[in-house]
Amino acid sequence: SNIFAHPEYQWKPDNKRVLIGETVNRTVSIKLYDLGNYSALAAGIMKLDITNFNQNGFGYDNIEKYQNQALVEALQKAKEKAQLIASTLQIKLGDAWQVSENGNNFPGPMPVYAKSMRAEMAMNSAPQEAPLEVKPQTVTTTVNVVFLIAQ
Repeated sequence: SNIFAHPEYQWKPDNKRVLIGETVNRTVSIKLYDLGNYSALAAGIMKLDITNFNQNGFGYDNIEKYQNQALVEALQKAKEKAQLIASTLQIKLGDAWQVSENGNNFPGPMPVYAKSMRAEMAMNSAPQEAPLEVKPQTVTTTVNVVFLIAQ
């Protein structure tokens, strides 16, 4: 990753700026595949001399696979429902005439922290690991399918 450095100044009352140092930024991205190691990773990061720590979030490497699976299931359910309606009305179902997907609904994994390490540090207690629990996730999609009635 790149390292970005820029000077940091302080303004004096006589309207002069004085160089007080350099600010150095380096972005590091970590992919953690075993969430059982999250607590140890978070505890290790908190021990480092880092002034700014941003957690970008959780995600999946193959989300498109799950979105496609949700789409296939939604289309199958739409056809099953249309066949149920057609058989109940004693009509013959024709081909699909129009299909539209209303989009995938995937907010991303939502972690649940048992205790916050930062809150414990703020209360001057000994920091403990922050257990992470990721609840089962769902990927959904909605489709509209218009079927013709067979003659």
